[in-house]
Amino acid sequence: MVDQILLQFDQPFGDSSAIPTYLICQEIRKHVKVAIGGDGGDEMFGGYPRFRHADLAREIGGLPDFVLSASQIALESIQRFTPELSRKGRRFLRSARSKDGGRLLALSCYTYPDLLLDLFPAPVMQELDNYSISISSNGNGTQSIGGAEFIDSTMRFALPGDYLRKVDFMSSAHGLEVRVPFLGNKYSNARQEYLRD
Repeated sequence: MVDQILLQFDQPFGDSSAIPTYLICQEIRKHVKVAIGGDGGDEMFGGYPRFRHADLAREIGGLPDFVLSASQIALESIQRFTPELSRKGRRFLRSARSKDGGRLLALSCYTYPDLLLDLFPAPVMQELDNYSISISSNGNGTQSIGGAEFIDSTMRFALPGDYLRKVDFMSSAHGLEVRVPFLGNKYSNARQEYLRD
């Protein structure tokens, strides 16, 4: 089945949720030809906790460095007892210490760019030498990046490049059309909606 899923994409695709999406589309197609999807709702209106985490990271990032360093040490010391809490806390601190789009990247990536050296052999890293990973085109090098900018970046990059692509390819594999009513022509005010909260 995984081979069939991979054949649907015309380029590398790393979102493992393509597997359950493929299976649910397969099941839905047994009953209907067109379905309504919810993609865009949470992304547009700030429904995911990570958007609030970005705001909190912006605030925490303003604390003195010794406070952030002490927090880092404390989180590393509890890793043996509560690995998940330690991992999430260190991820959050990494985001708080980051500036610009790095804050958003720290909250959304599986592996941080600076750790890629441990994963890929030297020839691969040489090929990637000039590649810059970013999910934000609206940063200015300050600590001001927060939830509203995360919504913007998600709408610009993750939604079309991952979420919608995944649903489109997995539903097409079964002859199912999935429509996304949240993504009409008037979703550009998402950031203003978020800022009003």
